[in-house]
Amino acid sequence: MKEDNSEKTPSESAEEKEEKAFLALSAIPLGLCLGVCYGVVFDNLALGIGLGLCFGAAFSAIAAKRNQKDEKQPDTGQTRQEKIQVQTADTDRNEG
Repeated sequence: MKEDNSEKTPSESAEEKEEKAFLALSAIPLGLCLGVCYGVVFDNLALGIGLGLCFGAAFSAIAAKRNQKDEKQPDTGQTRQEKIQVQTADTDRNEG
């Protein structure tokens, strides 16, 4: 049986960073591909290319900003969803 090692090794952290960077870099080409498909289907290629470029660039910027924010925060061993739940619970506690 394999042991479940919950600790992250530095190599896993580097692999995760590479995966996130790849997602941010591949957003524009994917947006262009989808935009060209849209343009061909609706017989308006110029609009499809423009929309694809805009949405790809926006998604790339959002992904890059999210990666930057994750790098600035210290690693507490929590997932993003757990951090959001803790922040929400703290806000609810302060309001009530």
